[in-house]
Amino acid sequence: MVDPAKESPHDRWEALGVPKARAAQQMIRMMGGGFGRPVVFECVGAPGVLQGLIEAAPAGAQIVVAGVCMETDRIEPSIAITKEIELTFVFGYTPEEFGQTLRHLAEGVIDVSDLVTGAVGLDGVAGAFEALGDPEAHVKILVRPDA
Repeated sequence: MVDPAKESPHDRWEALGVPKARAAQQMIRMMGGGFGRPVVFECVGAPGVLQGLIEAAPAGAQIVVAGVCMETDRIEPSIAITKEIELTFVFGYTPEEFGQTLRHLAEGVIDVSDLVTGAVGLDGVAGAFEALGDPEAHVKILVRPDA
């Protein structure tokens, strides 16, 4: 897991076998090698984040924009074009996707234990929202109605 407060997740692409530069990618392909396509999810929705991802993502990456920026934002298309970045904008989830994700969570296919930093019963919900206002205190607080 990468803590972006301590290191840039983009510094790890090459360690994961994905060269950042198009020339290095082409060399790997010319030598018969391959690598996965990098996919970056933008879930923040703050001005400047999308441009930062365009600059930091490896060439050929797909950036999936799920964060809703409620202000005017600016990007430099020439950088995205040069790096052949694909921008995909999404809006919500289908009921089928939501259901499949819930099944995967229930079956343990998706491990969220590192994200859940607290748990409360129904009487602790108000306090949980207050605690979540401090980004240093919690990531996700699980509500357990039976607790």
